[in-house]
Amino acid sequence: MGIHKVYYTEEKIDIKSLNQLFENEFGDKYTYKSSNASNNAISKVVSGKSNDAFTVIKNAYHRTVISLQDIDGKTYINFGEDTLEWWLNLLNNNFGFIGSLIIRLIYGDGDGFYDEIQATVKNNLQVEEQEIKVGLGALFGNK
Repeated sequence: MGIHKVYYTEEKIDIKSLNQLFENEFGDKYTYKSSNASNNAISKVVSGKSNDAFTVIKNAYHRTVISLQDIDGKTYINFGEDTLEWWLNLLNNNFGFIGSLIIRLIYGDGDGFYDEIQATVKNNLQVEEQEIKVGLGALFGNK
């Protein structure tokens, strides 16, 4: 059984407010990209986008996606990693450990970047954190 952290806020958060927050906080230090959720079922299947998403891009390797979903008057926030640029994906997939080592040498460690992005959202948007149990143990009610 595992524990998963869920972040949410009572505020209505949208892509525009995230964009404004990051531009005020970091200016042009990072690149920002936003995408809105698809509105109908066919578009969701084709694009795979069911939530609004805001991407913060440090470089071709270090990218984080902030997904927003409104449920019952709360905005749920999910942090994830975006896909790599195509040529980095090729290097990573086809050359295994050596490819990932080359990528690390070129772009370095991104832990500070991801922590900085999460801290910016959590500190500026009154985000609350909830831990939920996940996995088979949670399904059958085991402790």
